[in-house]
Amino acid sequence: MDLNVALQKALEDFADRHPASKEASLRAAQALPGGNTRHALFCNPFPVTLVRGEGCHVWDADGHQYVDALGEFTASITGHTHPAVKAAAIAALERGINLGGHIAQEAELSQAIKARFPSMQLMRFCNSGTEANMMNILTARAYTSREKVMVFEGSYHGGVFSFPCGKTMRTNVPFQFLTAPYNDAQAAERLIKEHGSDLACVIFEPMLGTGGCIPASKEFVHTIRAATEQVGALMIMDEVMTSRLSPGGLQQSLGVTPDLTSLGKYVGGGFSFGAFGGRADVMQAYDPRNPAGLMHSGTFNNNTLSMAAGAVTMTQWTGVGSMLTAQFYAGSISSARDLVDTNPRLKELLYLHLLKCGVWTTTRCMFSPCLVMGDKQYSTIIQAVESFLLAYPGLAQANEP
Repeated sequence: MDLNVALQKALEDFADRHPASKEASLRAAQALPGGNTRHALFCNPFPVTLVRGEGCHVWDADGHQYVDALGEFTASITGHTHPAVKAAAIAALERGINLGGHIAQEAELSQAIKARFPSMQLMRFCNSGTEANMMNILTARAYTSREKVMVFEGSYHGGVFSFPCGKTMRTNVPFQFLTAPYNDAQAAERLIKEHGSDLACVIFEPMLGTGGCIPASKEFVHTIRAATEQVGALMIMDEVMTSRLSPGGLQQSLGVTPDLTSLGKYVGGGFSFGAFGGRADVMQAYDPRNPAGLMHSGTFNNNTLSMAAGAVTMTQWTGVGSMLTAQFYAGSISSARDLVDTNPRLKELLYLHLLKCGVWTTTRCMFSPCLVMGDKQYSTIIQAVESFLLAYPGLAQANEP
């Protein structure tokens, strides 16, 4: 079967099944570029418009029901309209929206985070994982009085910190970045030592998110830890996505203590949230009682909804997490370089097939299950993937460029 023919047929079928989404997209395009304000959610010929969610399901404007395998890229860990989170949000609204002062839930949420992530001795709240990563990098630059920031191919630390293989993002923050291959311990150590006197920090995801859900090896992580300590640079672990993979994040599983950690996504209970923090001697610079310290503010840093919903969410998420990702690729995968030649059209075909089978994800085909999923929902996902392999056996196995 020809991939182009199969994809064209799937796109035509998609358009026929989603007339209301098409109409909504055309309306949005009158004020939004391409009718879109989040690139990760866009798809051809137009994106699906969702109208509601409940539990582990979402519904679109055309009435189709889906098992939500995306989980809002890990942000919806408790599913949609979880009773405890919903009650906390409603109670927060009834007490008043964003009071313009300290609220009790700030201490409650920060203590809950600290209990799970002991490396975060002191922390600050912000509004997103992107902002948390930006503040951690700025903190490291201020603490070390150095400028260079080391990152890794395939990593994504937010909308202004994206490092896809072979591409230069013109919208990245203009820091002095050094880029190394992911999971290459020797290359990382060599670059850290080469630039040690000018290196402020090394920031990395203990599992690449956008880069393909590729976990870091223990050797890689511990090599970074030892090398940064040797040259006096700070190690920043971006656990915005990965903190859900273990009660104490992947830093707990890997047995490593970073200098600074970035959090976001589900920790705010499904509302906008970010947190950055770590060593007390580093974060002490943000103590407002210190006239020579660092300034950090933001109208919504302690917004009532995120604080209340986040505090409750931390009580719901208690067990050991799991990683779920389908990789249609022959051979081992240890870095984003291993996925460079993966055919995006084949992934698009898989995405369209999953939608038709009632599985919600994006063209990235990322799976981030929520806590309320059961055997029935997992079976739906598994059967959808199996039916794709049966429907397109030659294409799925070949994965030709």
